[in-house]
Amino acid sequence: MNYTSLESYVHKLLHSIQITTPDEININKIAHNLEIELNYWNNPSEALIVGNEKYIFLDKRASRKEQVFKFGHELSHVLMDCGQQYGMPELFREYQEWKADNFAYHLCVPTFMLENMDIPFNIYKATDLVCKNFNVTIEVAVKRLKQFETKKQEDYFQSIAKKNCTEKDRILNLWY
Repeated sequence: MNYTSLESYVHKLLHSIQITTPDEININKIAHNLEIELNYWNNPSEALIVGNEKYIFLDKRASRKEQVFKFGHELSHVLMDCGQQYGMPELFREYQEWKADNFAYHLCVPTFMLENMDIPFNIYKATDLVCKNFNVTIEVAVKRLKQFETKKQEDYFQSIAKKNCTEKDRILNLWY
């Protein structure tokens, strides 16, 4: 499978902290290895960077599965964003939130781990498998399985297009 830049980034990030299987995905371990202080409080989750210190605050009222996803979301802000969202144009803030959610889906259920699983054809069984192995909510499992299936289809059609394109197409780089 051809990885997107996000999939490659998550793969490298997790391997750099010796996380290679679903049972090794642990938010405390990830935070510790990335030198991020992880805290729990009675407010919505958020990330904060003060100087060189990085903090993630998770809502302790959320379920553990929800906290896993929110950790991924906030980790994206710590690793990929800079500055504060306050006063930021609304569309850019929405983009950062979408990007953080997308990162969280890929961190919580990494592509390289899905590739190594025997995923059932039945969506209910597949969802159950992902929920149990990755400790995520049903919503996260379904969304990630849809993303994964779409990616496999794109790769498949891309490979057919490459086989059927002409030499002129290759030169003009129209198919890849």
